[in-house]
Amino acid sequence: MHDHAYRKKNYISLQDMRNFLWIGLVCFFLIACGSGNTDTPAAKSTSRKTAPKETKVNGEIVYKKHCMECHQENGEGVPNIYPTLQNAEWVGADKDHLIEIIINGMTKAIVVNGIAYEDEMPKADYLTNKEIAAVLTYIRTNFAKINDPISEVDVARTRIRLKSKK
Repeated sequence: MHDHAYRKKNYISLQDMRNFLWIGLVCFFLIACGSGNTDTPAAKSTSRKTAPKETKVNGEIVYKKHCMECHQENGEGVPNIYPTLQNAEWVGADKDHLIEIIINGMTKAIVVNGIAYEDEMPKADYLTNKEIAAVLTYIRTNFAKINDPISEVDVARTRIRLKSKK
């Protein structure tokens, strides 16, 4: 008896080689024919042209970045310093007036829910029409419970009107 175990040599049968070759060819053709890859120049030129997706601006993010410091996260403002946005009659009023406040800021006193506020609100004319529409819609929906969105077109129209006044 031998001390070492008998080792059987592993051979690939002819049938196994054919199967392996077929699998390789199928994979090659799937990759070569662009199985879903639209990043290639050929795929881009033959694909149907579609309009670019419009990016949606999140009004809450704009609010937190530009408005929350004064008006607070919950929209209640700071008593006797910055007015509340919660259930404030002027938030649900004229859309154009709200847009003007964002674009031009506010330098005169305002009375909100019977309380006078005299601090100045800086203008935010650097915001895009889309950002202004989104933040004002967010404010009106969440703090004044008004479900009447302000559109980008509303903002653009107000900007044009304000420029023509100057």
